[in-house]
Amino acid sequence: MKKILNFIYIHHYAALAAFCVILGMCAGLFWNYNSINYNLAAVVANVIIILTCFGTGMFFKIRNTLSEKKIITLIFIIGLSLRLVYILTLPSTSHQHDVEIFGNGSGHAGYIEYFLYNRSLPDFDPISVWQFYHPPLHHIICAVWMRLQMFIGVSYDSAIEGIQFLPFFYSGVCCIVCIKIFKSAGLKNLPFYLACLFVCVNPTFRFFSGSINNDCLCAMFMFLAVYHTINWYDNKRIRTILPVAICLGLGMITKLSAGLVAIGIAFVFLYALIKERAKARLIGQYAVFGAVCVPIGLSWTVRNLVMFNTPINYVPDLGSDNYQYIGNYSVLRRLFDFSPYQFSSPFIAWGEHSGDSYYEFNPTVGYLKTACFEEYFSDIKILPFIMLMAFCLCVVAALSGLVLFIIDLKKSHRRLPFAIVAVCTSVYFISYYAFCLKYPQVCTMNARYVPMAVLMIPMFFAYLIADFQNENSKLLKPVRLISVVSVCICCVMSVIIYSVVLI
Repeated sequence: MKKILNFIYIHHYAALAAFCVILGMCAGLFWNYNSINYNLAAVVANVIIILTCFGTGMFFKIRNTLSEKKIITLIFIIGLSLRLVYILTLPSTSHQHDVEIFGNGSGHAGYIEYFLYNRSLPDFDPISVWQFYHPPLHHIICAVWMRLQMFIGVSYDSAIEGIQFLPFFYSGVCCIVCIKIFKSAGLKNLPFYLACLFVCVNPTFRFFSGSINNDCLCAMFMFLAVYHTINWYDNKRIRTILPVAICLGLGMITKLSAGLVAIGIAFVFLYALIKERAKARLIGQYAVFGAVCVPIGLSWTVRNLVMFNTPINYVPDLGSDNYQYIGNYSVLRRLFDFSPYQFSSPFIAWGEHSGDSYYEFNPTVGYLKTACFEEYFSDIKILPFIMLMAFCLCVVAALSGLVLFIIDLKKSHRRLPFAIVAVCTSVYFISYYAFCLKYPQVCTMNARYVPMAVLMIPMFFAYLIADFQNENSKLLKPVRLISVVSVCICCVMSVIIYSVVLI
């Protein structure tokens, strides 16, 4: 067990990739996605894996051999197991966004099939088909993966289900990169472990892992771009700025909104330029960055603009006649109405569709609910309600940590990782609120549009908790204690709910 954990910790990307490819191929050949018995076996196996990880940790603790790498590896395996059971037990048609059905020629499913059969970019205006306006990288990768599966004998239907192993891999990379960013920020001991646990069992990554659309690949490149920007700041070289440019460019060719990370990156570049004496050297690096990033990231957008005069910022509008339209609410009410009835259910309100008397209209409430349970609802509400309240306290703790960071800005040891994450997350939240107000539909109020928050929340509640033993902040100790308890409850509820209750 010790050697296995060490291998996973050291060769994390290779181990994850090999695991996903081998398991994806085997699942396509032997797994019955429609069998209740298979689903039950997956749930039981998930519970056994989680209990085994807990028992292994206790064993190492008793023997005084429980190191940081073992703790992090066990936490990562628990998160991986939660996401794996999700994609094995739910069909690819469940819990999706704008995917539609394979075979009908539209949505993300139709987009993937287009590349599967045509092996070329669309020769028509992409906005003429639902969801074809998206940059094509994710859909091309999905088509290639389907062909590889079918090449070894996987049926077409099973190959469709197997697409989920791609976002499963992407979500695993997201967790690894988040952990590396926490490490680069100087987090350690309890705050570090809690932040890692929060990320690995986070429901957003759980839903991302089975999402056939381009959300998860986009998030992966965003996190990688942030991580490599931090690395570049510590070692300003051409070879360290190139990964930033490549990741940002690939993110934008996956989903254009990845470009919002560029604002945080620009903030770091500007700060470095102000601090650096050899400014000409940095300007040269920035030129290389732009020469690599811009052609990759804007290639799809410029192509469609030139060939079809497609608007650069095109987003399909569902219109005011859609059942989920909430444009009748005033802007002030949507932003500042936090009436208690909005928290009578932990799930987002879909009117009569979810048994509620109203449609969710407050973007903040919508974010909090979808960050825990996406757009879905269940008859079981007690445990989800406990999780939602704990998550709200985690958000409050993160905001408190952000305020504390700003106050301590000059004396903070590792300022840059926290600063770039705060800037990027702020930009995404500004974009999120603008998006919700411009397109007043229930479906626009979703945590998937603010993926950076999955990184920011644990990072800043960890910053708050990290000062727990500081003798100069005794008044804040109760706040930090509540934060620790809230994070633990939120994580435990997530493991319980997504292991057994809401599968």
